[in-house]
Amino acid sequence: MSRKSSSQQDSEELYCICRKKYRDGVFMIECDACQDWFHGSCVSISETEGDDIDRFYCPNCTSEKGPTVYKPRRNNHRHQFSEDGAENKAIQAGTVAFVDWLKKRKFENADTVIKQMKGSDVTLARLEEQGFEHPIMVKEKLGLGLFVPPPDFAVTDVERHVDPDRLVDVIDVNRQEDFKMTVADWRAYFNTPPEKRNRTLNVISLEFSDTKLSEFVEPPTVVQNLDWVEQCWPDQDEDEELSSPHVTSTNTTNDGAQKATRPKVQKYCLMSAQHSYTDFHVDFGGSSVWYHVLKGEKVFYLIRPTATNVETYARWHEEDAQSENFLGDLVDHCYQCRVKPGSTLLIPSGWIHAVLTPVDSLVFGGNFIHSLAVQLQLDAYQLEAQLKVQDRHLFPHFEMLNWYGAQHLADQSQRRRIMGVDVPSYMRVGMLALLRTLRSWTQADKIHFHRHEIPESLPYSRVIRKLADEVKALGLTETKPGRPPRQPYQRTPSISTVTRSSEQRSVSKPATNESNSMRPAGVSSSTVTSSHSNNSGISSRVDSLGPAVPVRTGSVMKTTSPLSVPTCLSSKLNTAGDKGGIEAVKRPTPAGITDSVSPAKMKKED
Repeated sequence: MSRKSSSQQDSEELYCICRKKYRDGVFMIECDACQDWFHGSCVSISETEGDDIDRFYCPNCTSEKGPTVYKPRRNNHRHQFSEDGAENKAIQAGTVAFVDWLKKRKFENADTVIKQMKGSDVTLARLEEQGFEHPIMVKEKLGLGLFVPPPDFAVTDVERHVDPDRLVDVIDVNRQEDFKMTVADWRAYFNTPPEKRNRTLNVISLEFSDTKLSEFVEPPTVVQNLDWVEQCWPDQDEDEELSSPHVTSTNTTNDGAQKATRPKVQKYCLMSAQHSYTDFHVDFGGSSVWYHVLKGEKVFYLIRPTATNVETYARWHEEDAQSENFLGDLVDHCYQCRVKPGSTLLIPSGWIHAVLTPVDSLVFGGNFIHSLAVQLQLDAYQLEAQLKVQDRHLFPHFEMLNWYGAQHLADQSQRRRIMGVDVPSYMRVGMLALLRTLRSWTQADKIHFHRHEIPESLPYSRVIRKLADEVKALGLTETKPGRPPRQPYQRTPSISTVTRSSEQRSVSKPATNESNSMRPAGVSSSTVTSSHSNNSGISSRVDSLGPAVPVRTGSVMKTTSPLSVPTCLSSKLNTAGDKGGIEAVKRPTPAGITDSVSPAKMKKED
């Protein structure tokens, strides 16, 4: 595959039919005849589509050489469409065959775990009293305080209110890989009839707080009242000056000092093509989510964050063959929830979920960190550290926000005590969790790694001392929470095992009635492992908003020691349904399927 780095470019050389200079980060493809380079947008070829091309001929060469030649497609159930022997290999998440398989599955109805509420009933006082431990469905936004565009608002309108040249992250659903497109190119793709699209693409990370589109959207009132960014973060002109330059999301002042910018995760626009799928994940930093379907429909597959389920999720996330194992088959319960146009879903902290898009959809939503789930949020952040999630996939300035949250909770507690008002249990639990965590972050052997996230305006010793005083005044005991016993990671003995290369572990596939009943006749139920490294990986965002805790996008993430789950992601939830161990259930292997893919010659900034 031909590539040229930006350092190899002649700054004066002109390319493409547009005769413009090379621009870093913009996808280009080389003509196999004239060897000139062309912008993908100028020849109507997306970066991900380039992988399917065998020989590319530019508009100037097609009269002599003929049209561009695509690789023959050998399968529709593997991320690599040209994979040898794919007919004997399991279905991978996100592929055409997987979506067909998933749509035929039967799941428990989520009505048993979701609270159906009127918009006017979803208030801060109600959640403080009853807790926010289960998803909430609001079928009509009346009384919710939510403002979104009218139902006839379209992707073309999104382009008009967001810079058409803005680059957005796009997920190739069939490959479970991401790339970038301009908003204008995305609009052209999305407005193409579904039957004429050659790829299933998904945009789920367009945060638009700094655009004109923001004027049309306001999160639900309860979200704004809970959100620590809204309630605790300083005003924009008071953004924190950083004590270290090694921090993302910064602004540079006139005097050269860097300031941490206000986290922008409150307003996302999700534009998903029909049959888009996002694999199981937890939202970054254990944040909660609000999610309003303006057009189309979304199907959520929900898993409660019990201790066993979270450990199962962490183990599953480590697997090289993660994309071949459906997490919903490895846990105690997996619930299905359909979100129709005009409905709003609020997902609490820690809930593990996957999302299917049955029809083209336009959704607005956002993430928020709050006081009702402090321990769960800190546990999720610890899990991200154990799984070595890249900084760009973390909740922006999560640690700094928790310092502000600690100050906020201590002030609220003190105010309530002075007024003779009871301090609720969620505040007590939250202050204890923060006190332990902040002390840990500021230990002599650890503070070097955390100092850059300590706000300059909040001397950390003073915040910790105030938290400790409140904990003492409330008669709370500073003890570490109990950890439930770790369940062993078990797999059912396999019929046969195929040994992988050094970078891919052997994975056994047990015979299961459910899986084998869906396997075509003549195909063995033995485990056949993928030669393609796990690509369902950590994406910058996933369908329930926010760069998630962890959903893969390419590289395999491993740990050299057994993974333990942080304190207890189910401290407030009923764990009676937990079960130990994992029985690996793989999706069936289809027979007689043809598809294919192969890299084309590209030119972009590595």
